[in-house]
Amino acid sequence: MADHATRIDPTHVLVLGALDDPERDALVSCHTAVLAALDHATAVDVFLDADRIAGVSLGSLADVGEAFSLVTDGQYRGSLPEDAAPLAQLLDVRTFDEIAAIERIVLRRDETPVLVYRPDERLVELDDRATDGAAADVRPEISDYPAGLLQTTQIVQWRQDGREYALHPPAVTVDDAAFDLSNLASVSFDRDRHRIYLAWDATEQGFLSRLAAQFRPSRPTTLTFDSDPAYQRVAQEFRSVGDTLGVLAEDEPMRH
Repeated sequence: MADHATRIDPTHVLVLGALDDPERDALVSCHTAVLAALDHATAVDVFLDADRIAGVSLGSLADVGEAFSLVTDGQYRGSLPEDAAPLAQLLDVRTFDEIAAIERIVLRRDETPVLVYRPDERLVELDDRATDGAAADVRPEISDYPAGLLQTTQIVQWRQDGREYALHPPAVTVDDAAFDLSNLASVSFDRDRHRIYLAWDATEQGFLSRLAAQFRPSRPTTLTFDSDPAYQRVAQEFRSVGDTLGVLAEDEPMRH
């Protein structure tokens, strides 16, 4: 099946925050989100990357091969809820390396993709319009982790220093550049000076990444507003997202 047949226009995306154990907590958050949406799907497709199967312990992959039907090379389909157990077994792992052969998992409602999970990208996308409330079922299941199933709509937009800014999950955008919220290390506030401070994890690695960074806006670290209403409008949204992702810091003292 062509890749375009498994793409969705997501209404929600899973954003990972300040995880205590980045590997383990990301794995559990992603897999919990997928399993929490099973009641809203009638079928599941598992796509395997043949180039990555070598050297990976087959284990539950073999179980999928037995329980699911082969659709085409590398694509296996199971029915839900009948085949929920082998899928859960497939996702019951300790590291992403154990599922390196999985290119993507697609939950379908009839033939319509409602959720796409790409383990290599730690990416879970959901089209809640195609379900009867999957997002509402997923959110409480991942609430024990600093991760959030955020709507992919623009939350708030503002202009600063001649540039257009927006909080638009899964990113903060500056003009056409997007900075992934999963790389946000902390959010703090200074109401007296109408400022929001964003600290980011170091992600620009390698020559090509650093070179590309020279030709786009820098990651925003200080957001400044000219009035209290303008500041409050944006700050309340960053507080909500920061709290969900576990990166909310105490209000900072006055800076001079």
